[in-house]
Amino acid sequence: MTSETSSKVRAEARKRKKYREIIMHIVLLLVVFMYSFVGAKLFQSIEEKHEEKVTGNLIKSKHDFLDSIVEG
Repeated sequence: MTSETSSKVRAEARKRKKYREIIMHIVLLLVVFMYSFVGAKLFQSIEEKHEEKVTGNLIKSKHDFLDSIVEG
């Protein structure tokens, strides 16, 4: 193998390594995004009923408080 051919092979290897690193970073970002999205959806589905209950209780408490002010 000549020195010119050897340098071309090394240049191609560096190029492939660079593309591989870029692709791995993109894949990693996608995995982190999907992990966050799935976690958020799971949390939302678990906490949704409790949040509705708490919100309903808060609204009822506000109405009761305002009624007591108006009546008192």
